[in-house]
Amino acid sequence: MRVLHYVNEGNLSWAIPWIQLILGMQSKGIDNVVLCPGQGTLSAQLQERGIPVFPYKPVVSWAPWVCQGFGQLLKRLSPDLIHTRLFSAAVIGGYWGKKLGIPVVGTIDSRPKSKYFRFVDRTIAISSYIKEQAIESGIDLQKIDVIPNAIDAHYYHRPPGFNPQTVRGKYAIVPEDKIIIGAGRFVDWKGFDVLIEAFKKLDREDTWLLLAGTGEEEEKLKNLAGSNPRIIFLGFVDDIRPYFWAADVYVLPSRLPEPFGLSLLEAMASGLLCVATHMGGPLDMITHSAEGWLVPQDSAASMKITLAQVLDADTATKNLILEKAKQKVSSFDVERISSLYVGYYKFLVK
Repeated sequence: MRVLHYVNEGNLSWAIPWIQLILGMQSKGIDNVVLCPGQGTLSAQLQERGIPVFPYKPVVSWAPWVCQGFGQLLKRLSPDLIHTRLFSAAVIGGYWGKKLGIPVVGTIDSRPKSKYFRFVDRTIAISSYIKEQAIESGIDLQKIDVIPNAIDAHYYHRPPGFNPQTVRGKYAIVPEDKIIIGAGRFVDWKGFDVLIEAFKKLDREDTWLLLAGTGEEEEKLKNLAGSNPRIIFLGFVDDIRPYFWAADVYVLPSRLPEPFGLSLLEAMASGLLCVATHMGGPLDMITHSAEGWLVPQDSAASMKITLAQVLDADTATKNLILEKAKQKVSSFDVERISSLYVGYYKFLVK
């Protein structure tokens, strides 16, 4: 079976796990080809991994009937199914799939508007939260399925020979101290200001806060942190794994619902105790006090209390939480999710 994946964006923050998913499906017999803009990093990332990629940039993304080049590529590549990511791709792929009699499935990655998915045959929500949003937007409940994003869990496992002091030593953090880490874009809705306030209220001499990322709120966050020597801004980090492996607790402090929460899943796979706000995609990953801890959004006071609880938990409690988190992560592993997709594609093409 040949599946044409169409994404109308040349740079993706989730490119690596998406490519790993495509390779997982390829190992199970799916012949994958990708259409994406030629500019940006995505095309090169796909080519490096041997995935056939064809450049395509729509003439007008909101007028699919004008995009004759897309129809020509479909005729040339002859896919059995089209799978779109991102809204404009769903409009164009759906329109031409319907016109040429090719089944189309569109993945919904964020709060949708139903008009973008009016031509597709099925939609896939990446979380239960996104499914709820899709239904509210007017997308037919009978045409929505939930298949989460996938990660290669093994990729995030801490290697046996890894020495945390290779990271901790850069900042004079001794082995006995605890590290809380947050990572993401420094924008208001991500709530890093709440995490900083909670950490300041925590006021523990043996605990550090590392923040990885950049963004428009960076200067504001640094001003909020002030001269606190135990709050460290790492800047953009190309490979977050060594920092995860050197830390103890990961926090996702979003004040608005995360559509999915990929960084949370990566932290869980890395063996970190995890705290997230009680909404959005993370609810598919964590039940409070089971795989991690959930806190009300926008409440530094509540987060401070929870962080103290996490840091002071006994070893048996921590080990139980980590084991449950490991089990939960396995349900998002690329091997399982790629198998789900293969079965799903075969169902649609039968």
